[in-house]
Amino acid sequence: MIPPTDVTTLQSHLGMINYYNSFVSDTHMHRTPSNNLLLCNSQWNWMPEFRNAFDSIRSISSSPLLLTDYDPSFDIIAATDESKYGIAAVILHRF
Repeated sequence: MIPPTDVTTLQSHLGMINYYNSFVSDTHMHRTPSNNLLLCNSQWNWMPEFRNAFDSIRSISSSPLLLTDYDPSFDIIAATDESKYGIAAVILHRF
């Protein structure tokens, strides 16, 4: 994951965090600094506090809490997304 560079990429990043809300508690604490950049009169100014919040989310999203070994007894889901900035894919188990 690369840090957001503008409001559009930040919104995409926050969308990913929203997805993980179902699986990891307290993700809202990590997204609060980034939410401030979306306020109407806010100027884009990527400060260290935003980088720290981003790094925390990146660490959580690759932690063993979210990663699991393949189990052929569960259904598999492949989810994809694309934008003009890049593409992403994830393979999930349906438990």
